Amino acid sequence: MKKNQFDLNASLYQQSFKRLSNTTDVRHLSEMFGMVLLENFDFCHIAISFKRDDNSAWELLFTTDESLEDFCQFCAGTNRFCMQLIEHPRLLGCINLPLIDHSRLGIVLGALKNSQKFAAQHEATLHIFLQQLDSAYQVLLFKHKERDFMFSQNHRIVQLTGLFDSGVEISRLKESSHILQTALQKVLALTNASKGALTIQKDDSPPERYFYPQAFEADAMKNDGYVISVNFVLNKEEYDFSLYHKESRAGVVPFDATDRLLLQAFCRQVQVSLENQFFYEQSLEKERLDHEIYLAGEIQKRIIPETLPLINGFDLHAVNVPAKFIGGDFYDCIPLKDGRFFFVIADVAGKGVAAALLVNTLHAALHAHLESFKDLTAIVRQLNRIIFESATTEKYLTAVFACLDVSTKTLSWVNAGHNPPYILKVNGTILELNASCLPLGFLPELPECLQLHTTLQAGDGLLFYTDGISEAMNKKGEEYEARHPLKAFMKQRKNLSAEVFLFSLLEEIKDFTDGAQQSDDITALYLKAGHNTNEKSACQLKDF
Repeated sequence: MKKNQFDLNASLYQQSFKRLSNTTDVRHLSEMFGMVLLENFDFCHIAISFKRDDNSAWELLFTTDESLEDFCQFCAGTNRFCMQLIEHPRLLGCINLPLIDHSRLGIVLGALKNSQKFAAQHEATLHIFLQQLDSAYQVLLFKHKERDFMFSQNHRIVQLTGLFDSGVEISRLKESSHILQTALQKVLALTNASKGALTIQKDDSPPERYFYPQAFEADAMKNDGYVISVNFVLNKEEYDFSLYHKESRAGVVPFDATDRLLLQAFCRQVQVSLENQFFYEQSLEKERLDHEIYLAGEIQKRIIPETLPLINGFDLHAVNVPAKFIGGDFYDCIPLKDGRFFFVIADVAGKGVAAALLVNTLHAALHAHLESFKDLTAIVRQLNRIIFESATTEKYLTAVFACLDVSTKTLSWVNAGHNPPYILKVNGTILELNASCLPLGFLPELPECLQLHTTLQAGDGLLFYTDGISEAMNKKGEEYEARHPLKAFMKQRKNLSAEVFLFSLLEEIKDFTDGAQQSDDITALYLKAGHNTNEKSACQLKDF
C-alpha cells in the first residue's frame, strides 16, 4: 500500500465514500471505485465487471488492462459474497460482490507490485472499501428511484392541471388505510377505468385480491381487448394491477399509452412503499397529497363566493369550513337582472379532485343558464343533464335551488335530494323544504321535478346546510344531529343575526366534535327576513 497505507484514518474513508456516493451510474461508480483502489493499494491492474441478473452476461465497466476481461469467469460461480486468491502470475484474486437488487459486481485484482504479499491489513482495508462500494450502490439506486418517482409525479401533476383547465372529468378517491386499495382507487380515477383488480400471488398459495368498486369476474375479462395490466415481483410475491373498460362519452374504449404510463407510475410508487423505505415514502406521499389537495382547494376557492350580495330587508350570511380532504360543497347567492336573487347549495357525493371538478361543472353551467333564467324546474332539468354527462358512474350531487322575490318575499325552491332547509317561522313553527326531485346525475332525465313556494315574513329565518353539519361526528362516533337537533338550535337562537347565528352553530359543532377529525365540508347559509346585512360580514370563510 502507498504512504501510511496501514494507518488510513477516518478522514480518508470519508473522502472515499463521498466520491463513491456522488456517482451518476454503475459505470461511473465502478470507475471511481477502481481509482480508489489504485490510489490506496499497489495493484498492478484492476478490472471491474457488472452482472445485472443471473440471466445477463458480465459487462466490463472499468479496467487498466483489457486482457483482464477474460478473467471475469472467476467471479461467476456464486451469488454470495466471496473473495478468493488465484494462483496466477498476473493476478492476486477476485471478488464477487452481490448487490441489494440481485445484481453483482465482479472485481479482478492484479498482483501487488514488487512481489508484495497481501497481508491481513490489506484485507481489512479492502473490506472497508467494499462496504463503502455496497453502500454507494444503494445510494445510487435510491437516487434513481427518486428521479423516476418525481418524473411520474410531475407527469400526473401536468395531467391533473390539464384536466382542471379543460373541465374533463377525473375521479380521485380519498386515501384509505390500506396503501394497495388506495393506489387501485386512485389509478382508476385518473384513467377513467370502470373497474380494477389487484392480485397478489405468492408461491402456490391462494391469491389475495382487491377489487374496486366491487368484486367481479376479472379472469373472464382478461382477453376482451379493453384491459391493461402491469405487474412486478417483490419478496417472491407477484403484484398484478389490472384496469378494465375505460369509459368515455363514446362508450368503452381501449386504454392508451398515457394510461399505461400512469399505471406503471403507480406500480413503481407501490413498490417503493412496500420496500419499507418508510421515512422517504411517507414524505413523498405527504407532498403528493398536499399538492392534490391544494389543486382541489384552488378549484373551490375560485367558485365559493368571497362576498354575498346585500339584499334589502334581509340579513344574509354564509360559512364554509373545508375538510382536510377536499370535498364537494358549494353555495352561492346570485342577483338576477329582474331584481330577484338565486340561491344554491350543493354537495357532491365523494371527496377529492373529482368532487371538486363536478362542483366546478355545476358552477359554470349554472352561471351560463342563469342568463336566460325563467323557471326553476327548467334550469334544474338542464343542470341534471349536464351533471349526468360529466359525472362518472358513482358521482352525483344533491342540491337546493331557490329564488327569492324581494318585493313579495316569495321563495320558490326545488330540492334535489338534499338535506331539507329549515324555515323557522316567527310564530315558532318550522317548515321543512323537503326533496321534490332526485339528486342530479342519477338519471339522464328527471322523472319528476316540482317547484314549490312559500312566503317569508319579518323575523323568519331560513337555514340551508350540508350534511357536514348534521353528520359531524365526535370521537364516540355520534352524529351532531342525533344529539343536538338543528330545529331545537334554531328555536333557541331565533333572535340572533345571521352572522352570529352561524358563528354560534360552528362553535357548538366544534364543542361537540371535541377535536375529532373533520370528515366532510361544513357549509351553511342563513337568511333572516326583516333585517339588513352588515356590509362587512356578508360572507366569511372560517377555519375550524
